[in-house]
Amino acid sequence: TENERLHPVWQTACMTGLRRSELAGLQWGDIDLEAGVLSVRRARTQVDGKPVVKGPKTAASRRTVDLDERTVSVLKRWKVAQLEERLFAGTAWEAGEWCFTDEIGAPLRPDTLTRMFQASAEAAGLPPTDVNGLRHAHATALLRAGVHPKIVQERLGHSSISVTMDIYSSVLPGMQREAIDRLAQMMES
Repeated sequence: TENERLHPVWQTACMTGLRRSELAGLQWGDIDLEAGVLSVRRARTQVDGKPVVKGPKTAASRRTVDLDERTVSVLKRWKVAQLEERLFAGTAWEAGEWCFTDEIGAPLRPDTLTRMFQASAEAAGLPPTDVNGLRHAHATALLRAGVHPKIVQERLGHSSISVTMDIYSSVLPGMQREAIDRLAQMMES
C-alpha cells in the first residue's frame, strides 16, 4: 500500500498492533516522533452511528508503544502531507489534531478504516481480512520471532498475559519445538 494515501495507517497498524478504534483515536500529541513512541490515550468508536471518543478499552490498553524507524519515517512524511492537505483545504479543514484523517481533516471512523483496508487488501490480491487482522499478524509475528509473551501482551494492551496466551496459543506449538532444539544445541556446546 506504499502508494496509497492511507499507507501510514496500515504501516502503523502492522507495526504496533493497535486496535482500529485506537488508530482512529490517535492524535499528533500522542506521538513522539523523536523518541519513536506513541501513547494510546483514547479510542474513537461509534454508538448509534455517531462518533464517540472515550478512554481505551481497558486500563491495560492505556499504554506506550515503541515504534520502529521505518514507521517513524512514514509518520513524519504523513505529517508533512497532512499539513499540505490542511493548507489546500483552507477554511474547510476540520479543527482537531487527529493523526489519521480524510482530505479535509475529519478523523477517520473505525468502520471507514475497515472498509478502506478491505478494499486495499482485495486490490493487492490478499485473502479477505480486516484491520484487526493486522493486529493478529503483529502479535503472531512477534511470538514467532521469539519475543516474550509479556512484551506482546503489553504492546497489544491485553489486561493479562493469560488473555494473550489464550488468543495466540496456536502459535506456540512450533515455538516449543524451536525452543527445545535451541536448548539441545546449547547443552551440546
